[in-house]
Amino acid sequence: MSQEIKLVNSHIEEYLDYYCGLSAPRFAVMIKGQWGAGKTWFIEQYCEKLKKRQSYKYLYVSLFGMTKFSDIEYAFFQQLHPVLSSQGMEITGKIVKGLLKASIKFDLDHDRKDHISLDVKIPEIPNYLKNVDERILIFDDLERCKIELRDIFGYINQFVEHHNLKVIIIANESDLQSKYTDYKIMKEKLIGQTFDILIDFEGTFHRFLSETQNNQIEKILFQDIEHLKNIYAKLGYNNLRTLKKIILDFKRIFEELPNKAKNRIDILNDILTFLTVFSIEIKRGVIHSNDVIKLIREYRSHRARLSLKETLGKSIDSSKSDKIEAKLDNEELKNTIQKNYNLYNSFELDKVFPSESWWEKFFDQGSIDSDELNTSISSKYFPQDKDTPNWRRLYYFTRLSDIDFEDLLKKVELEYKEKKFLDIGEIKHVFGIFLTLSEKGLYCKNKSDILSDAKTYINHLNSCNKISALPYSIIDDRFADNYDNLLFYGFDFREFKELSSYTVH
Repeated sequence: MSQEIKLVNSHIEEYLDYYCGLSAPRFAVMIKGQWGAGKTWFIEQYCEKLKKRQSYKYLYVSLFGMTKFSDIEYAFFQQLHPVLSSQGMEITGKIVKGLLKASIKFDLDHDRKDHISLDVKIPEIPNYLKNVDERILIFDDLERCKIELRDIFGYINQFVEHHNLKVIIIANESDLQSKYTDYKIMKEKLIGQTFDILIDFEGTFHRFLSETQNNQIEKILFQDIEHLKNIYAKLGYNNLRTLKKIILDFKRIFEELPNKAKNRIDILNDILTFLTVFSIEIKRGVIHSNDVIKLIREYRSHRARLSLKETLGKSIDSSKSDKIEAKLDNEELKNTIQKNYNLYNSFELDKVFPSESWWEKFFDQGSIDSDELNTSISSKYFPQDKDTPNWRRLYYFTRLSDIDFEDLLKKVELEYKEKKFLDIGEIKHVFGIFLTLSEKGLYCKNKSDILSDAKTYINHLNSCNKISALPYSIIDDRFADNYDNLLFYGFDFREFKELSSYTVH
């Protein structure tokens, strides 16, 4: 067992060692925790430890989906007699039936009265089961058993009371408490010690990493463990099973990256961030796998509404407000976005990379669009590539040297002046860049002049019928804040909103 696990849950392991060494404890031990917290993995590791001890043997059964006691008995029988229970052995059913003798009577309260009499039999220990009195019975997934809890507790109690066996029960207790109002009374009869499994993020993370069989990915993710822990913490999510899927998905995406991107920490960190956030939100049911686009777009719409309120004040024209609210047609998702808006802002979902459509294809169809992935990487992280348009290279001006910035600004300004941009989305990107650079004192023109030039540009293209015929949603939606998977600069400026209205006239 790893050192990490010992540090986190060593107290449980130490107690189980003590418990297993008792001659006749006459009570069971429960290990509880939320689904995906690592309960099953912990007990599996403990069982591996038991295997190394000559004096301890165990029988393990998952109660998930079991509807009758014979299912449990047969699971035990398979472990005790793997040859007899193998496929094709016709005597199995007869032998199992021959093991059933005793009837269960179980006092669930403390008044010494029999409140239940079950017409169910349990295996009486025959002579040929060697060292059975030294066995430990482990019942996993108690909350997912379809047998009534009162009955299954009575069944297990027979092993504890009449056969003096040690019993360990693994359960998500919160599910049981919500389902059974008398859970506490039932539990007190059988369970003598309860432990809450502690989340061991690092130990589980290292274990999953070792299973990738890729030293490069293992090294990369090892360096990003604190970032992943922070995402889990922000989202209030503790399911470690999802972590394994995230690691496997990251490995798959990593293998599709161009070589120039595989050593860029910023690229890998962005991919891992959005992969983790979307994976968790899908897994816990906030969105479906085909709702990624809707989540991002409605998030942006909500942001636009807040921005409009801040810009124009509370006296927003009702028609403007209705246009924004109309996009939020999913009431449940709308409420989720409103509740988690600040949280989503912290992950900068408006700058989702490569794009919301790329992630939706990934989660819903299981496909990786390598072309879009490579194009997005080149545009955002390698704007110096010769095939990247000048305006896209200027978009990442914060990454440019002073010399490159001045050179690109002159080139884009000239292209804009000569009206070489025919796509309304590109025009608005350049317009937004100019507004932002002016705000920062990096461009000689003021915002009013930039707006005037942009209107003149639009008028000219309209008069010459030169505006690209390609569909562009911004023409129909003045509140869209992005184009070609890039958020507009200056989206919140009054001048930008005015131009957005101007383009739909």
